[in-house]
Amino acid sequence: MDFQFGRKSILILISEIIIRLLHAMTFFLAVNSFSPIFFGYQKVALSLMALFIFISTLGFLQAHNIIMAEKGNQDDAFTIYFLIKVILTIIASIITFIIILNLINDKNFSYFNTEQIWVIIIIFFELFLDSFNQIYTRSFLSKMEIAKMQIPIIISTIIGKFFSIAVIFIFQNFYIYLIGTIITYSIKLIFSIYLGRIFHFSKINRKLLKRYIYLSIIFLLPVILDTLSTNLGPLFFLQYFDEEALGVYFVIFTFFTMIVTLQKTFQILLIPNFINLLTNNDVENLKKSIRLFGKYMTIMNSLIIVTGIIFGEFFLKNFFGIIYYEQGLYFYYGCLLFTMRFALLDPYSSVLIASNQLKLFTFLKTLNFVSALVSWIFFIPIFGIIGIELGNWIFLIPNIIIIRIYSHKKNGIGNIDIKELMHYSVSVILFIICFFITSLNLGLLLSGLILLIIVGLYVMFLFKAKLFTRKDIEYIFDIINPKKMINYIRDETKKETEKEK
Repeated sequence: MDFQFGRKSILILISEIIIRLLHAMTFFLAVNSFSPIFFGYQKVALSLMALFIFISTLGFLQAHNIIMAEKGNQDDAFTIYFLIKVILTIIASIITFIIILNLINDKNFSYFNTEQIWVIIIIFFELFLDSFNQIYTRSFLSKMEIAKMQIPIIISTIIGKFFSIAVIFIFQNFYIYLIGTIITYSIKLIFSIYLGRIFHFSKINRKLLKRYIYLSIIFLLPVILDTLSTNLGPLFFLQYFDEEALGVYFVIFTFFTMIVTLQKTFQILLIPNFINLLTNNDVENLKKSIRLFGKYMTIMNSLIIVTGIIFGEFFLKNFFGIIYYEQGLYFYYGCLLFTMRFALLDPYSSVLIASNQLKLFTFLKTLNFVSALVSWIFFIPIFGIIGIELGNWIFLIPNIIIIRIYSHKKNGIGNIDIKELMHYSVSVILFIICFFITSLNLGLLLSGLILLIIVGLYVMFLFKAKLFTRKDIEYIFDIINPKKMINYIRDETKKETEKEK
């Protein structure tokens, strides 16, 4: 097992847990302080800003991940990406402002009210700052400089969230609350620039610039499809329902975003690791990395899902509010079960990107968008907020089948062994049992006791089936060793300073 990779992963885990807890605390306070309609306005603003996100990103972000991970001249790569990102962000800002101003001044387009306009303006500045933050965050990540990536995130999140909490208690103003994110991104950018001294600006490498452009064109269609898949659904939804119902969707979806952000970060971390393994033709360690990732993600998500099912009704009623329980319970369950995709699908998607198998990657993105579009047109009128994501949920199974069959034929990975099949089967059985227990309305304490029994039985199964062994425990304790972790962070953050001296 790769202890250095594991230590980087556990650093992300620890820091992201801190960040997610701060996000959750702030978010729950906001949900209980502001009407769902405000969150509906926020989601509309984010959807309208899809054009800004698309233009400021294009396919260059994915190209940068690959090029930086190849460990060539990283200063040249950073310089080119920095220049491209600045130009694209400026162009995106100008185009977005022109379009939004035309919509606001269009007498035939009367959707915007004062509240919505203010939210759009605030969201724009959030995304503007985030666009510049991506330059450093993605560069640190691709270079596997995890400490440098996480330190600005942790510090800025702590300051930004305490500002937001103070605003909620003192001002009770949704717009000032949103400004907390602007503060977070500003502080994050300042620290990232400081730690980003490891990168040095160089002359433009024209050959490398051409490669950036080439890769960005390859990734362009997937980026377009991702942008549309993320942002069109809510706009379709508003043709049938109001902003309050959209706010219910956005609040629950945001809650799960806070959970899956951690897993998405792990997935992004896989790409540079897989590129290194494929470059060295180390297929065996590639298989081990995928199995390890899949196993740990299955365990993590199984525990999240069984807990989320049993306490789902209590959680929605008491932490969000009765309107979220009445309108969003089944959507909550759907989002909960969908978290299993990170174990079943995402490591193989990372292999596709790392091995430049982009035709299949684009094909699957296209099918996913078509499935989502069908869901928006036909399912939103019938199923409400569930219809926004139902297409993504339905397409998960054929997506897994296609990508794993292809991965098995191409790289000899993706086949499900007996232990893995047993693990998935037991997880599904536990989910069914938990849904049955929920239907009995046993009360909070009894449900909690049953949950402990279920978790205990699950842990016993993991040890009995040797899915979790003494080696796993030793590995985990080694990578979370405080002394070794501190040494790793100190070495990573100081090594470049020593070089400069």
